[in-house]
Amino acid sequence: MLILFDENIPVKIAEGLNTIESTNKDTILHCTITHPYIIQKGGTSDDDWIKFAGENKAIILTFDKDFKNVKSKGSLYIQHNIGVFFCKFDKKEKMYWQIVRLFVNSFNLMKNIIVTTPRPFVYRINHHGKPERFEF
Repeated sequence: MLILFDENIPVKIAEGLNTIESTNKDTILHCTITHPYIIQKGGTSDDDWIKFAGENKAIILTFDKDFKNVKSKGSLYIQHNIGVFFCKFDKKEKMYWQIVRLFVNSFNLMKNIIVTTPRPFVYRINHHGKPERFEF
């Protein structure tokens, strides 16, 4: 399974989490985590990123508020049959470490959603790691 971080998430976080995930032998779903700058797709528009995700049967992980707007992006999610996790962060903490903690603490839950939920889907993961599904 390919997990595509949006470019608003630091590339080093994607690299580090991919290294950790690559050695994970006890998992319900093996994942490769990448980032637009790793695959020479930096600056790609949201719509083209959604299309790319669909072509690669990938999941998008972002905290770009545009992705949670199902009214404007929902038809693209349906057309390209993708899953999106929009992460919501608490402004009180440093963003960098909050991203790392949220992803590490929620990753198995996200994997369970990926395995059990038919696409397309959009979930918001709040700063406590609780998922909330957005309906189309």
